[in-house]
Amino acid sequence: IIVLFTQFSCEKILEIDPLESSIDEEEALQTKSDMQEFLNSAYEVTANANNGRIQGLGELLSDNLVRPNNNNDLTEVFIHNVLIFNETTAGVYKDPYIGIFRANRILEYLDEKDFGYSPSELNTVKGECHFLRGFLHFQEVTLWAQPWGYTAANTHPGVIYKLSSTVEPQARPSVAEVYDLIIQDLQSAIDELPFQNGIYATKYAAQALLAKV
Repeated sequence: IIVLFTQFSCEKILEIDPLESSIDEEEALQTKSDMQEFLNSAYEVTANANNGRIQGLGELLSDNLVRPNNNNDLTEVFIHNVLIFNETTAGVYKDPYIGIFRANRILEYLDEKDFGYSPSELNTVKGECHFLRGFLHFQEVTLWAQPWGYTAANTHPGVIYKLSSTVEPQARPSVAEVYDLIIQDLQSAIDELPFQNGIYATKYAAQALLAKV
């Protein structure tokens, strides 16, 4: 009797309806609030990419540090011989493009659908996306391409500049072309962003980044 009771109880415990793990993009992005959450996620991945990993790899490529002795991934960066199995560099390369994808997808949705934004709100969201896209591409090109001035006209290969969320192979544009696109994005951000925007990107932030570029 005890055995039968135990088996019956376990069966009941295990009879749990599976939770829905995902929803369609169209269903998820219905309101202005949904779009803000999506924009927040672009900021989040930008912050995660800048949690010290991008800065650390930049330092390892300089002559400011001694050779690491406790991390093979970082040692490969230090000696300029990174293998395809290096998970650290793979993550640092990938994460900014996730933020870029999200910024591009928001811009596409804003062109496709009316979320009830006022003209000034719409400009602000677009400006934030242009700021994030320019910022993240700037980080990619400074870390994954030879620096500005490596060739006389900066015709050496840059990084893929994603202007849409479409996933397809692309040829690497030159570093000069990448910088031109970054500048275009930041100039758009300066035109669109307000001077005050809470904790989010502002006109001042875009101007400062453009000056750095």
